[in-house]
Amino acid sequence: MPKANITSTLSLQKQLSALGLADAWDQEVADFSGASGKSKRKLHLGGVLHWASLELGAGAGKQDEEPVEEKMDRPKMFYADHPFIILVRDNASGALLMMGALDHAEGEVLHDEL
Repeated sequence: MPKANITSTLSLQKQLSALGLADAWDQEVADFSGASGKSKRKLHLGGVLHWASLELGAGAGKQDEEPVEEKMDRPKMFYADHPFIILVRDNASGALLMMGALDHAEGEVLHDEL
């Protein structure tokens, strides 16, 4: 697998406001002082960011636990010598967790068994 790191940072203020959380950014209305326990002043949100990172390559995301072996009938060969799209989804729910596109990869290995 080629070495790659895909990252994304999104400001969620607009989306959360559309879901009804608009007052959280209003200094006059919002009061998150209970979250700190020590503040005498009203606290409000200045912003909400979502940051995600996906690292690809040999040894990327190494786990401390022993890997679970998956049974595969016949390995499929994947050639990463061209741009491709990466989708990460939850097998149980089918929910799409992350999506990205790789158009430039670093490294010697351009194919891998899936």
